Amino acid sequence: MTVYEQYKKLKLDTSWIGLEKGPARGGYFCTPIGAKVFGWEGCGGIHYCFLKDFGEMVFAVDPENADQNVYPLAENFTDFLRMLLFAKHTAAVEQIILWDEEQFLKFLASPENQVRPEQQAVLDTLAEKLELSPMENTFAEVKRVQAAFDTSRLRFKPEYYDCKGIDPPERKRKKVKAPAAAFSTVVISAKRRAPSFPEGIRWLFFDVGSTLVDESRAYDRRIRETITGSGVSYEQFYEEMLRFYRQNQKGDLEAAKKFGLTVPPWHSEEERPYPDAVSCLKALQSRFSIGIIANQPLGTADRMEKMGLAPYLDRIVSSAEEGIAKPDPAIFRIALERAGCRPEQAVMIGDRLDNDIAPAKRLGMKTIWVKQGFGGLSTPRTPEETPDFTVGNLSELCSLILS
Repeated sequence: MTVYEQYKKLKLDTSWIGLEKGPARGGYFCTPIGAKVFGWEGCGGIHYCFLKDFGEMVFAVDPENADQNVYPLAENFTDFLRMLLFAKHTAAVEQIILWDEEQFLKFLASPENQVRPEQQAVLDTLAEKLELSPMENTFAEVKRVQAAFDTSRLRFKPEYYDCKGIDPPERKRKKVKAPAAAFSTVVISAKRRAPSFPEGIRWLFFDVGSTLVDESRAYDRRIRETITGSGVSYEQFYEEMLRFYRQNQKGDLEAAKKFGLTVPPWHSEEERPYPDAVSCLKALQSRFSIGIIANQPLGTADRMEKMGLAPYLDRIVSSAEEGIAKPDPAIFRIALERAGCRPEQAVMIGDRLDNDIAPAKRLGMKTIWVKQGFGGLSTPRTPEETPDFTVGNLSELCSLILS
């Protein structure tokens, strides 16, 4: 019996270590052909899988990683579990692709990675029942596996190549004239050169949630607390959330309404900055003033300080402190007035078409849509919702602005 088969027989609640069980949430556009998903990570949306023709090698599938959607984590399932015993959660192992070793070790030691009793119980059971020990060189091993893997061996469905704007391997794409789009936006792509960033910009204003800050853990906790004792499964609720977000609605609220459930308070303590947030702000600060325009509870400045983002921010305008929230244009006017900046000299950067892009465009600001989090599932439906630029993450944002 393989280690994977033994693992399945344990019937543990491995959601505590970032491995939800049960039916996967359907394939992504970037799910490789032959994928067998064995777990997925809360609201982060990461699928963990085996691939046909690659044996027990473990892969991560991440639709939000603009640079590489599919990447190996371990040579086999045993190594993968040993990595989890060391790192305590899939999030730490999966994000090694984005980090250097200092960032990895800093994350492991951070308060946000504090191990809960239920989480440790799962890890202890895996170690005891499967006779496994933590892999002390987890970071180096993941980097080695990824460096040695030839990604050109992966095969995808046609929609993947169409979405990426690249030719499928071993055959040339037929050139089909694309229908004229109702609205146009500049999407940053490695296959074509995007127009340069406009001149005369003095201020960059950022949203917070799903723009500078990863909210996946907070959403995961909200879902679990919402469905507790209801008989509604995590999978059912999550699928409804996605359906509503794709319709440009607030998915968690609408899903709760559909199932007749009450949404619990938001847990800001579960948020964490995206791995490239600090480096992006630091690079941009040398050329621009940087501000925040966000719908946030009281204490935004303190949270930015704790996350290490405050040194790079010149102005913070938050809904709780101002008594007014996006998409009301008044909160944007407040920020512009305090910055001493005209709308045409400013850019609004955010994940929400309704709260960030549309109101900013109405005022004459330039806009950049960062397709992170659930807001990235929306579709521009009016000229006002259509951003001037679209990027997949903060690293792409820096490349756009500083190129």
